Order: sequence, then structure tokens, then C-alpha cells
Amino acid sequence: MILKRIERKQGGEPVKSRALPVAVAVAIIGCVLAVSANVTTSKMQDQLMQERYLRMVAERNLEKAKGQIQGLESDLADAKNKIDNIQGILTQGKSASVQMNSELSSLRQESQTLRQQVVNLQQELQQEMDKQQQAASTN
Repeated sequence: MILKRIERKQGGEPVKSRALPVAVAVAIIGCVLAVSANVTTSKMQDQLMQERYLRMVAERNLEKAKGQIQGLESDLADAKNKIDNIQGILTQGKSASVQMNSELSSLRQESQTLRQQVVNLQQELQQEMDKQQQAASTN
């Protein structure tokens, strides 16, 4: 009944004949839009998957780097401890060297003092022997 009224208002031409090409055009446009949306969605999903993959790879690399950094920090701490130990040994060696040099200097002074005393004693002995020879020759 509604269709008959619409037909009469439009000059008696059936609405179905005009609506069919419009409906087909709308359906084609809808299909094109649906396919386009599907392609766009597919591309976006691919990009999302690629981004997730890249993020996973980056996180894996970051974890590896963190492990390497921790290993290097541990090696650095060990090296610092070794250097500190070596410096301690060098300091002890320097202290021992200074002490030995001081003792050597002291021994050299004592040696020189003893040599001077020996020379003095030899001179005194020579003088005593000369006195005794003079006394023996005068007797």
C-alpha cells in the first residue's frame, strides 16, 4: 500500500526500478569499503605483529646486554681488588725498601766508624811499638 502511494507521487513509475540501481551501488560501495577496511586492518595487524616482534628482540638484546654489563662490573670489581692488593704489596715493599735503606745507611756508618777505630787502634799500636822499640834501644 505504501509502495502504491509512492508510485503515484512519482508519476506512476515503480520505486523498485529506481531503488535497485541505488541498492546495487550502495552494496558495491559497502563491499569496497569492507574490503578496504579488511586490508587496512590486516596491514595494521601485520605492523602490530612486527612491532611486537621488534620489541621482543629488543628486550632480549637488553637482557643480554644487562647480563654482559653485570659480568663486566664483576670483572671490574675483581680487577680493582687485585689492583688494591698489588698496591698494598707495593706499599709494603716500599716500606721494607725504605727500612732496608735506612738500615744499610746505619750499617755503613757503623762500618766506617769501626774502620776509623781500627785505623786509630793500629796507629796507637804502632806508636806503642815505636815507644817500646825506643825504650828497648835505650836500654
